[in-house]
Amino acid sequence: MIETTAIEAGIEAVQQHLPGPLPLERKAADVRDIGVRVVQHDAGAQCIDVPAAPELEIIWIVSGAARLAHRAEGGEWSEAPIGKGSFYLRPSRIPIELRWTCVTDAPFRTMHVQIPLPLLAAVLRDVRGKRLDDIALPDAPIVRDDILAALFELLRTVLADHPRPCRNFMQGMAQAIAAHVIRCHVPSGVTPPAHADGLPGWKLQRVVRSMRDSLSEPFDLGQLAGEARLSPFHFSRMFKKSTGMSPSRYFARLRMEEARRLLCETSQPVIDVALSLGYRSPSHFAQVFREATGVSPTVYRQGGAGHPASDLQFETADRHAAVDDEQLAMHVTGSC
Repeated sequence: MIETTAIEAGIEAVQQHLPGPLPLERKAADVRDIGVRVVQHDAGAQCIDVPAAPELEIIWIVSGAARLAHRAEGGEWSEAPIGKGSFYLRPSRIPIELRWTCVTDAPFRTMHVQIPLPLLAAVLRDVRGKRLDDIALPDAPIVRDDILAALFELLRTVLADHPRPCRNFMQGMAQAIAAHVIRCHVPSGVTPPAHADGLPGWKLQRVVRSMRDSLSEPFDLGQLAGEARLSPFHFSRMFKKSTGMSPSRYFARLRMEEARRLLCETSQPVIDVALSLGYRSPSHFAQVFREATGVSPTVYRQGGAGHPASDLQFETADRHAAVDDEQLAMHVTGSC
């Protein structure tokens, strides 16, 4: 039996954007395969920026419960309860902001399965005789689906016991999941939305991973453009279409996200946190951090940041760290 609530859930699980310990991870081997990730989330995560990506992401709540809030950047927050057994099916066509609060003592764990577009297209031809351009993929329903839950539980159990399972098994599971989603969750006769024309999911993941690996280094637009195999100018434009913000602004937010995590989860001195994230001095870090959160790093560590920062505070902090990427892109391109 499949039940769908009327509340739209704002969750997209591209791997880098929902931080937390990884009880299980398995990357796709090729375009006919699926990537699987189980994440245990922090009890009180701050607001996270989640980019747009064309691939279909299916998220299953393995344990725990929370209240999830999401919005398109600058829009109104929409909130929904989520709990064990719930699914989210969403191709993220627009960037969103996401936050959640756990409401039980049980660990809040989610399982993420990403269906690559070539696999989805092949199964769609077999099941419905249609192309991807002819249909509208499910857009953020909250569902309970017993068959999908059984498939996910089987997949989770096998991967927990066999971290490197047979490729034929994984491809068979991928096809079964994709076929069930198409049969039961892709509506007929719905006009597909216009394509966002941003970065493909795999390029976006590669770029964000590179950003996270270089938070201690100066922002390097040319290097990131190279990761996406694009010119700096075209990379900047496509990245902004995917995320709603420039690469430098996104990089600044990742730095601030990591700063909050280090202050909460480690005992590193504030000066070490600042220098490890590439801030030129502790005073500069303290200034940017205060504008982003409303309090100093020391007060934040002591629990003085009970509420997410306001949008205005985030915008002010972004302007401190960000540069005009399009001007920088033209400069980089002209100097090559």
